[in-house]
Amino acid sequence: MSDSNYLYLMCNPYKWFAEGHKDNYKVNELLYNLTETDWGISSLKNIFVGMQGIIKVSRDDRPKYFLDEYGVEKLESGIYATFEVIGFDPDKNHGKVDIRVIDNFFHQNRIINKETSKEILGDKFSSQSQGYINSDTYKLLMLR
Repeated sequence: MSDSNYLYLMCNPYKWFAEGHKDNYKVNELLYNLTETDWGISSLKNIFVGMQGIIKVSRDDRPKYFLDEYGVEKLESGIYATFEVIGFDPDKNHGKVDIRVIDNFFHQNRIINKETSKEILGDKFSSQSQGYINSDTYKLLMLR
């Protein structure tokens, strides 16, 4: 594998269904029970079936009144799961990648917290898009 053959996908709970959408309260349950899904991404350059990666939540901007209305907790920032790419649609404008979760840290109540994630990912942790990490970074995350 090359040095950037691990993908990171970003979850913004406020924009999951659409920015400010009424169903965004469901994100907590969806992430908690996530096993397979398709994930919209803007570029599929260098993605392949079998590629592994991580799902991160860098911030939860859903308003408190909205969360209170649905009895949902704000998601903490951190790494929520690892996955493997099982397929992809290479549409140049609105591509998607199909993933199968390998390890759902959220479901196991062992999210890699914000501080640890920031230490390992650096500036990539705050990024609001997908990207790539190297094998050393991926291995450090898996040791947590």
